[in-house]
Amino acid sequence: MMLVFGTFVGGAILTKRTRDMYAMHVYKNIVLTLLYGWALFMTQATVAVSGTEKDQPVRLRLHIVFNNVPYKAGLATSWGFACLIDGLEKTVLFDTGGDGDILLSNMQRLGLDVGAVDAVVLSHIHGDHTGGLDTFLARNPDVTVYMPASFPASFQQEVKRMGAAIETVAGPRQLMKSVHSTGEMNHGIREQALIVDTPRGLVVITGCAHPNVADMAEQAKT
Repeated sequence: MMLVFGTFVGGAILTKRTRDMYAMHVYKNIVLTLLYGWALFMTQATVAVSGTEKDQPVRLRLHIVFNNVPYKAGLATSWGFACLIDGLEKTVLFDTGGDGDILLSNMQRLGLDVGAVDAVVLSHIHGDHTGGLDTFLARNPDVTVYMPASFPASFQQEVKRMGAAIETVAGPRQLMKSVHSTGEMNHGIREQALIVDTPRGLVVITGCAHPNVADMAEQAKT
């Protein structure tokens, strides 16, 4: 089973090629569920997975902490995306939205501890996915930031200056236990997707999916 979460650029993926690729995935008995970031009407998606010593379910929680659709009273909205993943060995923030104040405010309203985040993964260079990083690091610099290798040197230096460790990602690789990257994809806007490996299948989280979400899902399988 494969679940795909994220924001996908304005209908750009809704092409015949993409639909055909989805059909192929289904034909190959892969369940591909697309949840558009701006159409998520819940603050938390929970995926129950088994595999502990006592066979107790492990709750992998995906908290949408930055989005441009008002789907819960009290949360601020703006263009961009960020998703906090907990229930793994390490807590991961995927993208940071476009405004750090909104990001931190939404996390606080959802009862999420900024200091509990161990790693930040950035999908691509656009400001609506990286703009909240400075404010976040001002509160919690004790993280490792995983970014595509194509990010400008000036961006990397600024992250280091704020006290965070950085790791650049070029090709597919494991980032930490149960968490992988597709590696940089596309020849234009370079982007990586996050892959969470669970006993019941893969959970794939994208930013804008500029390289085409079907291609990113295919890459995740490998």
